[in-house]
Amino acid sequence: MIKFNKLKVKGFKSFVEPTEIIIENGLTGIVGPNGCGKSNLVEAFRFVMGELSPKQMRGSELDDVIFNGTSDRPAWDIAEVTLDLDNSERKAPSIFNQNDKIEVTRRIWRGEGSEYRVNGKEVRLKDVQLLFADASTGARSTSMVSQGRVGAIIAAKPEQRRSLLEEAAGITGLHSRRHEAELRLNATENNLERVKDVLETQDEQLEIFKKQSKQAERYKNIQKDITRARATVFYQKWQTEKNKLEETTQKIYKQNGLVVDQTQVVAKINIGYENVQQSLPNLRLEENKIAAELQRNSINLDNQEKEIERANTAIEEIQIRIEQIKNDSNREKFLFDDAQENLSRVRDEKSLLEKQQGDLFVEENNDDLNHVTSPTKNNNPIIDYLNFEDGYEKALAAVFSDELMASISDKHSSFWRTLQSNNQSSFPEGIIPFSTIVKAPDNLKKRLEYIGFIQNKENINDLQNNLSDGQILVSELGEIWRWDGFTSKGKQSTLTKAVLEQLKNRRLKQLSAEEKQWQDIMITAQKRIDELHERKKTLNNDLLEMESMPKNISSEKTRLQNLITENKITYDKVAGKLRDTEQQANEINKKLKLEEVRLNELREEKIRIEGVIGTLNETIHQLTDQVLERLSIKMEALFEVAKINPNKTLPSLEDLERKLERLIGEQERLGGVNLLAEQEGAELEKKVNIIKKDQSDLLAAISKLREAIDTLNTEGRQRLLASYGVVNEHFQRLFVQLFGGGKAYLKFTDESDPLEAGLEIYASPPGKKLQNLTLMSGGEQALTALSLLFAVFMSNPAPICVLDEVDAPLDDTNVDRFCSLVEEISQNSLTKFLVITHHRMTMARVNRLFGVTMPEKGVSQLVSVDLEKAVQIRENG
Repeated sequence: MIKFNKLKVKGFKSFVEPTEIIIENGLTGIVGPNGCGKSNLVEAFRFVMGELSPKQMRGSELDDVIFNGTSDRPAWDIAEVTLDLDNSERKAPSIFNQNDKIEVTRRIWRGEGSEYRVNGKEVRLKDVQLLFADASTGARSTSMVSQGRVGAIIAAKPEQRRSLLEEAAGITGLHSRRHEAELRLNATENNLERVKDVLETQDEQLEIFKKQSKQAERYKNIQKDITRARATVFYQKWQTEKNKLEETTQKIYKQNGLVVDQTQVVAKINIGYENVQQSLPNLRLEENKIAAELQRNSINLDNQEKEIERANTAIEEIQIRIEQIKNDSNREKFLFDDAQENLSRVRDEKSLLEKQQGDLFVEENNDDLNHVTSPTKNNNPIIDYLNFEDGYEKALAAVFSDELMASISDKHSSFWRTLQSNNQSSFPEGIIPFSTIVKAPDNLKKRLEYIGFIQNKENINDLQNNLSDGQILVSELGEIWRWDGFTSKGKQSTLTKAVLEQLKNRRLKQLSAEEKQWQDIMITAQKRIDELHERKKTLNNDLLEMESMPKNISSEKTRLQNLITENKITYDKVAGKLRDTEQQANEINKKLKLEEVRLNELREEKIRIEGVIGTLNETIHQLTDQVLERLSIKMEALFEVAKINPNKTLPSLEDLERKLERLIGEQERLGGVNLLAEQEGAELEKKVNIIKKDQSDLLAAISKLREAIDTLNTEGRQRLLASYGVVNEHFQRLFVQLFGGGKAYLKFTDESDPLEAGLEIYASPPGKKLQNLTLMSGGEQALTALSLLFAVFMSNPAPICVLDEVDAPLDDTNVDRFCSLVEEISQNSLTKFLVITHHRMTMARVNRLFGVTMPEKGVSQLVSVDLEKAVQIRENG
């Protein structure tokens, strides 16, 4: 028996990386969660055994078995599955039986199909399928059992179930051989019929060849006469053309002498013409040289006049630019004076403020002033964010006092918080809202809405009486009138003075910045004035240079005018001499052309005569080719073939051609003649003899094929019936073993022809009557189908049995019976079991476990545990 040792997969479905399963004796379990790729290993077995249906491997096309990639891995374009087999007992088919080890590999490329190799040598699919069929296994054999296979047995038609018995009988390969023999028989019988048809046709053709041979003999005799007559015609034509060629050759000798004489005359005239022509280039060169000098001087004269115009234009432009610089200097001087005046004003105001500031500090209560101002240092007082025109300082100080020292940031102890304005405060007519005078942050917006500025104090008492709650009136001098009757006449308190001091300090800062600005303007203006002065100085120098230029150009202009006059006189002399020489050359050229015309006429006549000679030679050459083509001889042999008598005068060409036409007509009246009839008849007779021998061989082959088919049918029937008895016996025993009682048996639908009959299953579980299988429960159906599968398997054990989750529909009791049965078969045979399962009881009964995991999404990985070794380690440890 062939033994299965190892399964290797690479790039097959979810098994991307190279993966090996060592197939050892006993029970090997394969476990793992749903979707991890366990069943992909079963499909790998089917694939390498030659499965061609994608549906049997859960795909829509064969390329689906190639790894299709994940989010982290690219797709592969190739998949490979290999089975290592042990053939040390030499049970393989003859073509593979010479090796102890057999390595079967199937490799598939995306979009290109697959190939099969055995020990590295490419083989046919048929060879691979036959190898596994002879080993009682295969892609669709009973050794490959899945849940779907169990259900298919129950739902199958009786004729389909017969394949189980055929597999048990080991005649699956026999069927293939019988089918192949029947195909060969049909092909051989068809070949025999074709041979009979060919023989009938060939016999008829032989009779035709005999008649054609006699006609060909008459045809050949006439052909000899035609050949002699045609040779005579060719000889007569050749002799005529040869005489014409000799006469024309004499004419060409004479014409050659005339051409030589005229050529000498033309050469002599041509020498004189060339001498005159040689003097012309120098004259033309001298003429061109003087003309070029004349043109160059004229251009220079024009350029001098243009230079004068450009100089005058440049003078005007320089004068305009000088005037522009004067205007720019005046403008910059104005800017300088204006900046100087403003700088003086700023400095005066700054001195006044500094003096006032000094006066303030010599007054009393300096300590109180410092007390008010010191806490506001570096706290972002709101006074630094106010914008207003000069003159409102006292009013602002009177209204806010030290409140202006409060910060705008809530990080200090006193600060202004922003409140939402209601815009409801309005003042009597004539009062200016203080918010229009002082621009302040939003922190003061609400406070400013309640302050009004008064310019006319005539009706101040009435105005104060009409103030709303919270409203205040203030004058330019800092006088205050509040809504509640409080009135202040503008006397400055210590706090008010401090506020004024702050305002003056801010103004001093503004004046310092303004002072710096006017100083920068003065510096820039002075720098610009100096630059303009330098540019004016440069332009004055350029103006002096341009004003002297026209005088210098005038003397050069006079010199050029004198040169132009001299150039014109010299040019007229050279041009006259050139015209005389060209006229002489033209006269010689006319004479030369007349003599050349005469020479060309003589040459044309020579060419015409040469053409006649060429035509005659071509005619003779054509006659030579025609003789070679029509008679297959050279011209020298024509006299002999025509059998011409030199002592007799030949008939005329017309008489010779009439005789030839008569012979050709006589030959044509014979019609189509097969000149090879005798040869073809002999060859055909040889072929007929060969075909008759082939006919005998075909008859013998048909007899052998029919005998072989009868032998295969007899052997198949005997083996099938023998297997039927064994399988039926095993089925009855296994059914009782799995069900714990009951009875079951198998029966052919047509016992007279078991090779074509169907197989019926009759089963009766314990306590039940015989019933249709479809009425059983799922577990009963599964046990019945498993009983049949194992019965077939036990009658013809395979080297391997793969069980793919067949225990899924069984309860614990039946799983225990199922496991016991598998262990029994494993112990009593050489079959190795691969069991894919989710059931804990089954896992506990196997000898070793392979776990299929998916640590990376879409990529399966195999891990193994030898349970027997684990138990030994535990017992010893």
